[in-house]
Amino acid sequence: MKTIIETKNLSKWYGNVLGLSDVSLQIEAGIT
Repeated sequence: MKTIIETKNLSKWYGNVLGLSDVSLQIEAGIT
C-alpha cells in the first residue's frame, strides 16, 4: 500500500508543557 502520512519521533510542546513525546506513525491509503 501507498503511505499517505508518516511521522517519526514527533514531539509537540504547548509553551513549557510537553503534550506528545517521541510519537511515530504511518497511515496508508484505505479503500476508496
